[in-house]
Amino acid sequence: MEKKLEKRYGLELAVGAAVLAASTITAYFLMRKDRKLLEEKVKAFIRLGERYRHLTGPLFDTIPQRQLYRAVTANLDGKLKDAADPNEVLSSFTPEQSTIYIIHDVCRSIVSGGFIKLFTGEHSVFAQSAPEIFEQVGAHDYTDILSRANAIFEGGVNASEFQPLDAAFLTLLKTNPISQCCGVFISEHRSAFLDA
Repeated sequence: MEKKLEKRYGLELAVGAAVLAASTITAYFLMRKDRKLLEEKVKAFIRLGERYRHLTGPLFDTIPQRQLYRAVTANLDGKLKDAADPNEVLSSFTPEQSTIYIIHDVCRSIVSGGFIKLFTGEHSVFAQSAPEIFEQVGAHDYTDILSRANAIFEGGVNASEFQPLDAAFLTLLKTNPISQCCGVFISEHRSAFLDA
């Protein structure tokens, strides 16, 4: 009887070890796949930044409106990345460039860490003015969510209260991409985005 139990537990232990090994291998390959996808996205963004490093009129005119937001944000990020003093570069942006940069930065903060990151992160300075800035490009649905987040924040920082707004904001990014409103705004203010 004792030998049967040892055999049974030995078999269960072997099966358990095999399942654990298979799970570990699967997780490893999924992580590698995710890492490769992330690396590809980073490389694509770097290429985009290089392509739009100097945004001239003829180059601007070749960009489809649906891609204007990505091109302009790549251009602005490139200017800041190359700068010895990013604050000096930020202060040199036209009002229209500042509008698009702040929208880009607010979206990036919320996507990477939710509203709690927006209000407590390094770019929290943009949080209070975000509703008015999004309104400038006609992003009314975003303005509503940002205003509600500001109202919650005024009552104190409570991450759990932001969770429904985080979800609503991320859903809105998928269903009504901010790039559409910004693309229209950018094309209407073309000269403000051109490099000399």
